[in-house]
Parts: sequence; structure tokens; C-alpha cells
Amino acid sequence: MDTIKTTLGKLSTDFLDSLSITHENLIFKIGTFVFIVVAFVILFYYLRKTSIISNTLQDTYNDMIYKNMMLNKGGKKLLKKDGFWEKWIKLYTYSRIDKIFTFLTPELWLAIIIMFGLFVFLVSLIFIKDFSLNVILGIVAAGLLIFCEMMLSMSNYQKVDKDLIQFLNMLGSYSLTAQEVTATFRKVARFMNDPLRTVLIECYEEARTSGKPEEALNNMAAKIEHPQFHEIIKNVEIAINYDADFTTVVKSNRQILQNYMSSKQERKALASDGMVNMFVMALALIGCVYFMGQLLGIDIWAELFGSLIGRIALIIEAICFLAMFWKIYTVNKS
Repeated sequence: MDTIKTTLGKLSTDFLDSLSITHENLIFKIGTFVFIVVAFVILFYYLRKTSIISNTLQDTYNDMIYKNMMLNKGGKKLLKKDGFWEKWIKLYTYSRIDKIFTFLTPELWLAIIIMFGLFVFLVSLIFIKDFSLNVILGIVAAGLLIFCEMMLSMSNYQKVDKDLIQFLNMLGSYSLTAQEVTATFRKVARFMNDPLRTVLIECYEEARTSGKPEEALNNMAAKIEHPQFHEIIKNVEIAINYDADFTTVVKSNRQILQNYMSSKQERKALASDGMVNMFVMALALIGCVYFMGQLLGIDIWAELFGSLIGRIALIIEAICFLAMFWKIYTVNKS
């Protein structure tokens, strides 16, 4: 009985000691709280200044109107959203990572990402005796591979973006008929850069072997992540089906594409400014944290990574930067 009382007394004493607030801890916790509040104020000011929230709400409202219109027209199939696996396949296809590592498949690539995150988690267990931090390191490691895949997808998007005008001009320089479209793609392909060059040649080969140019065009469009390219291919397909004048198709798409490029330059400038601001905020954040630790005479990094409040602050900041990055990423691909 005495042993139990002694043990409970010791546990209660240790618990109270852990809750005791020293002068340094009080200053640190107040400073951390003030820092989090200021960070949130800056974030909401940024969101208000850039009208991200209002634009998002307006886009949501427009999307709801469109969905209601589709439902009224009986277009329920158009409302089917892509699930996780469909989105994963699209990202994998658009990144064209299988052209770099030819042995990859979507399933194998997903397994590699999971195994890499697990590997980093297990290795970190050897050096860091903190389970929650080990889990975070494993998630970050897996996230880095997905980040690289997203950057490849964005790079391919930008390459297609640069080649679209030339692609249209080259198509316009040929007197096309329905039978000559995919054959012309092979001629045009040598003036293009990857990934457009590769998909044009693949489209020609598929149309030649299968004898189905419309299906080859659809398969080619599915390999490229660019709305304007999809629009061009759709109009070409319509022209094939109805024996329309390809010169008219090229001229109309060229005008649409020029308007798209001019508006894209404005969005790109805003995205560049946002990227610069994000890096400036990151550097300012690191500097503030470092000097706060120097002023308080404590190991600020140990407090941030080792204490609950510090980890909450890091998670909040990470979420803010991820949200900003995602906004810039989507602007560059719109």
C-alpha cells in the first residue's frame, strides 16, 4: 500500500513539475502565441487582398449553376467526379514519368512512394526517438516524390503551352483533308518539342494501324494536360466527321489561343509575384524564429520540434505555405 502511495505521489509531483511555468517558458509561450496570431493576421490579409476567398466562392457558385443546368438537361454522366485512382492516373500520365523510367506503371509508382516513405520512417526511428516526428518525416519523404511528379506535370504543361501557336501555324500551312490529318501530324511533329512531338507521332502510328483517326485523336488528347490543346483536337475531330474546312478551324482556334495567351501572361505575372512573396515570407519566418531563440537564450529549434505548441505552430505554417503553393500551381496550369 505504501509503495502504491509513493508511486502515485511521485507521478503527481512529476506531472505538476512538467506543468510548472518558468520565466523563460512563459516568455517563449507568449511569444509563440503572438507569433501564431500575427501569422494568421498576415495570412487573412493576403487572402483578402488577393480575393482568393471571394473568387473561390464565385467559382463554386458558378459550378453549382453549371451542375444544375446539366442535371436539368439529363447530363448526369457529365457530373461524375474523378476518384482518387482516376486523378492518380491523370497525374502519372501528364507527368510522363514513365518516359524517364520505362519500367514504371501507375501501381508500381504508388508502391514506390509508399515504400520510400516507410523506409525513411524506419531509418529515422534509429536516429530520432520521437514517433510523431518519425511519422512526419515519412510523410514528407513520400510527399517529396509526389511534389517532383507535380513539377514534371507542370513542366510538360508549360512546354505544350509554348508549342501550341506553332502547332496551329504548321497545321494551317498544309491543305488538309480528313484523310491527311494524322499523316500531317507526323510532318508537324519534327518541329515540336516533347511531349507534343511524341504524342503526335503516336497518334499517327495509332491511326495508321487501327484505321480509326477519331479514336487516335481522343487517345492523344488524353495524354496532354492542356484545355486549349483539347479544344483544338475536338475541333479537328468535328472537322473530320463533317468534312469541314480545316483552314477555318485553324483560324478560329488561333484567335482563341491568342486571347488565352494574353490573359495567361497576366495570371503568370500574379503567380510569379505570389511565389516571390512566399519565399520572402519563408525567409522572414526563419529569421524571426532564429532571433527569437537568441533573445530568449534557448534552443528555439528544439522547442519548436520538441514541444506540442511548437509542433502545432509548425503544422499551421506548413498548411499555409502548402495552400499558397497549391494556388500558384493551379494558376500556372489554367
